Amino acid sequence: MKHLILLGIFCGTSVLSSAQDTPEKNIPVNSQSVVRINLLGVPAFSFEKGLGNNFSFRPEAGLGWLVITNEKNKDPDELKIESFVNPYVLLEGRYYYNLDRRTLKGKRVDHFAADYLAVFYRYNAYEYQAGLSE
Repeated sequence: MKHLILLGIFCGTSVLSSAQDTPEKNIPVNSQSVVRINLLGVPAFSFEKGLGNNFSFRPEAGLGWLVITNEKNKDPDELKIESFVNPYVLLEGRYYYNLDRRTLKGKRVDHFAADYLAVFYRYNAYEYQAGLSE
């Protein structure tokens, strides 16, 4: 089970498509839109839209896994594990702080390819509750 989880985390792929058809490599952030669909690992759909010169907003919806064990009981015969799908919604604001420097160096800045600081809020449909029902 651990191997499957690690495989999902490290091999998760994203399908990336852009709302722009232009091949230019230096597009202002405020005119960009990117749609991401994650198929492996944690299935998710997100959309990132540029706001202003260095800011973007990214809502995301997906399905995560919640695994609960009864850690209090150390006897392996009485160990209980519950796991279920946990839908979530994430709202994230990003500030890209090195776009000008990347542009001056001739590096790509389309598709939000830059370093950023983010603030986010994540709502999970199910919250972790200590202990399992007997």
